[in-house]
Amino acid sequence: MFEGSEKKVEIVVRPGLPSFRDKSRKFWDEIVDAAGACILSEVHSSACDAYLLSESSLFVFDQRVVMITCGKTTLVSAALNLVDEVGKASLQSLIYQRKNEYFPDQQHSQFHEDVLFLEGKLNGRSLCLGDPNSHHMHVYHLNEKFFPVANDTTTEILMYDLGEDIRQIFSTPGLTAEQIRLKTGMSEILGGFSIDDWAFDPVGYSLNAVKDDLYYTIHVTPEESATYASFETNLPTERDLSDLVARVLTVFRPQKFDVVGFRPEGACQLRLPGVESYQREIRDLECGYSLTFGAYRVNVSADSKSAM
Repeated sequence: MFEGSEKKVEIVVRPGLPSFRDKSRKFWDEIVDAAGACILSEVHSSACDAYLLSESSLFVFDQRVVMITCGKTTLVSAALNLVDEVGKASLQSLIYQRKNEYFPDQQHSQFHEDVLFLEGKLNGRSLCLGDPNSHHMHVYHLNEKFFPVANDTTTEILMYDLGEDIRQIFSTPGLTAEQIRLKTGMSEILGGFSIDDWAFDPVGYSLNAVKDDLYYTIHVTPEESATYASFETNLPTERDLSDLVARVLTVFRPQKFDVVGFRPEGACQLRLPGVESYQREIRDLECGYSLTFGAYRVNVSADSKSAM
């Protein structure tokens, strides 16, 4: 069975350094290879190069890199290679995340081991949000003062137990990526983006989309015993995420989902009919972000509302 749950690293370097976008394709191939993945295709905007990977995605901006990997990848190795390339003194921010996995025993390392690797070169702090025995998120961040700008936000929607009809679309042999996208309505979540997507054999789907300095990405593992889908975007939002989350839920119809929000300040809010919150945590990180983690169940009383 394939592990859909993801690891993620985001690195920001100081202004005035050479642009990450000036690095060669060979360089990014080597970075991705260090994680145990490969680049399949790419799409570009005026401010971002988005690479679709055999295991998730890589987004490259002038001063920022966002890399997301799933499966049995060793993302921490790629992160350390990037640190070696730019030098520790050039880092403004580094955040490494690891979501709870379906098959943790199949991974090459556990989060605490990843932290030991990172601490060999960096000085950071680690924390866990959520229930360690259920849905949770491990986070490690550089212990440096960072002052993100007001629109520096990220929203992650991590979904489990997808609707049977939507799961069947992703599991139907022979459908192209475009057919899957049209049948599910994924391209309607956010409009006006250039899209690059991929249907895997025998199952699995990934999508990258870019517009100017904005991105969103979708990854789907439809296998019945471990269904999982993720949606992530840096689209600036007000604190209320209800409209964005509702659009994503309409496509995937999960029974459970988690929402992770990074903002310069203030907690994310979420109010949806028929959704119940059973975990909620807010942490103000020393690295400048307010981090919100919430876990939710769908299809409780239609009159229920939940706040994140």
